[in-house]
Amino acid sequence: MSVEGVDYMYAVPANTVSCFAQNGIKFICRYYATSNNTKNLTQSEAKTISSNGIDIVTVYETNPTYASYFTYNQGYNDCLDAVSRAGEVGQPYNSAIYFAVDYDASNDLPNINNYFHGVGDAMQQYEKMNGGSKWYIGVYGGYAVVNYIKGKWGVSYVWQTSSWSNGNIYPGYNIYQYEISTKSNPVKLCNVEVDKDRSPGNYGGFRI
Repeated sequence: MSVEGVDYMYAVPANTVSCFAQNGIKFICRYYATSNNTKNLTQSEAKTISSNGIDIVTVYETNPTYASYFTYNQGYNDCLDAVSRAGEVGQPYNSAIYFAVDYDASNDLPNINNYFHGVGDAMQQYEKMNGGSKWYIGVYGGYAVVNYIKGKWGVSYVWQTSSWSNGNIYPGYNIYQYEISTKSNPVKLCNVEVDKDRSPGNYGGFRI
């Protein structure tokens, strides 16, 4: 039996989170990015979500929308940034941090490979320096990307978007983003613009 979730870019008021819970939302996907980015999940927001009985899923995203972004060094540095945000929030080890590929990268898979090589190396280095403690690595992207990179460089979680997927669904997805809000077709829940997601249950979420 699948469960329902939403993702959105910026923090919402506590009464909206409560409304999400009343509407059956089981997980909320929120962002990590560079320091001081206004879309960053904060510890206080994470506590509000958790206190409403909703799990949190995190995704690291700055501007991953073109091929030249995806280099080994970018992946390495993004992972270091992501674990810093996770530490600030108090995200427990052994939950997942997804890394976003937010465009149709089906023709740029070597770039995606290099990027996640960097992510994987950075997380492995963190694990060695912290007594085996780590977060699991996930990927957000279209079908070609998630199908290609799952299982490489420690990528063990898949959040597939219906965008750029040509109707294909990766059979082992952890999260599937099935309805996406756009300017021409906004999707709203509890008066907030959201994307809608579903999961078979194992999405790498957490509460604090």
